[in-house]
Parts: sequence; C-alpha cells; structure tokens
Amino acid sequence: MPDTSAFTDRLLFRADPDARYNEAIFGWSGHWPPPERMGLAVGAKSGGHTAFDPATVERDAYAAAEADPDIEITMYRLFSASEQGQPAPADAHWFRGALYVREAVDG
Repeated sequence: MPDTSAFTDRLLFRADPDARYNEAIFGWSGHWPPPERMGLAVGAKSGGHTAFDPATVERDAYAAAEADPDIEITMYRLFSASEQGQPAPADAHWFRGALYVREAVDG
C-alpha cells in the first residue's frame, strides 16, 4: 500500500491548453517532473481510465490494448508542470500539478 502522500501530485489531461474542463485527472507518485508524453486508455464498455508512460509500458500489453476495438488510446504531451521541488505533505491543501494536452493527429 503506497504512502498517502505519494498521491498528492496530479496529472491533468485536456484536449487543448485552453479547454475549460479536464478529460481526466490522475494521482501521480512517479518522478517529478513527469514524462514528456503520456497515454490515456479508456475502455468503451467499462468507462475505466488508465494513464501510462509509453516509454515504460509493457510492449505486449500496449499492443493488445491498441488492437482491442473497445479501448481508445489517446496520446498527450506535457504542456506545463509545477516547479515545486517537493511533493505536498499528506495533510496539505495544495498539490504539484502537470497539464497534458492532446497530441496533434496528422491526417
């Protein structure tokens, strides 16, 4: 069971930087600042969301998810991240945050 303070960091996912609403928000316990790219997988049937670092995700699991028509994968780029060096303590009223925006799709 992770320490509760480990999830005081937040990753915000938006369609673009000026969007009014987040598409997803996740607690983060990884290194800071977080990766330059992140993926967001959404299950069409379950509605479940999972954020993942494409550089470290298991290749077989990623290939299976990509091939599944019921899973939508969207890639995001880091737009901005808090420069606060240390994560907030568990009882704090603030958090470090990072904003990700959808990558442009060449079409």
